[in-house]
Amino acid sequence: MKKRILIIDNEPQTEEIEKMIRDAHNVGIELDCDQYNVGSTEETALLDKGILNIEKVIQEYKKRFRGKSYSLIACDWDLNDDNIDGIELLKQFAANNIWKHTPKMLYSGLLDEKINEKLELYKSEKISKDKLRSHIKLLINSDLRGFHKREDYDKQIIAFLKDEEDTLDVIVEEILLKFPDFEFKGGWEHRSFSGKTFDEVAKIISSDENLHKKFKRELIEECIAYLTKSV
Repeated sequence: MKKRILIIDNEPQTEEIEKMIRDAHNVGIELDCDQYNVGSTEETALLDKGILNIEKVIQEYKKRFRGKSYSLIACDWDLNDDNIDGIELLKQFAANNIWKHTPKMLYSGLLDEKINEKLELYKSEKISKDKLRSHIKLLINSDLRGFHKREDYDKQIIAFLKDEEDTLDVIVEEILLKFPDFEFKGGWEHRSFSGKTFDEVAKIISSDENLHKKFKRELIEECIAYLTKSV
């Protein structure tokens, strides 16, 4: 079983990744793991005066990881930035039509402290009830597949990959990105897909959720029709 994941952290995770690849191999998973060091002082191109520039982070991601899809995105909560934490970063990527249907996991070395921090800020009236409510809603609506302690994140990732099959969304994205120059033949019910390259369709369905659903439905219908024995 082959899987590819992305780790987002402000600190290099090379040693942890090497261990995770070995551990994954022991349970039958051939794991490819990329890392994106967001918030690191070594990645100065992503910073403006020491502060994360989200536009630069997204543009650099598109250049560096072009054509790659992932079974899971694992992101550190604390990215060493006062304005952008892990949950906000994931939100910004989704707003730019990236990882909208990819499973995501959040981890932190200060899990309980981070949650209590928001409550204490509210209790001391340093943030409003609306601000706290907004933060809670963001956590709920982010569709996270777990929020784990930093020291356990490698085990939790392997457990997820072992127990969860890639969704149709992940499989379709992987194929579209892997063969961007391939073209769909004509005859699709929805003309947005007919005759388009895989790359064009990937961009179309990532920016329009209704077209994303229509594409999956038509894809399944085409596959069933192809595999059905004529009477």
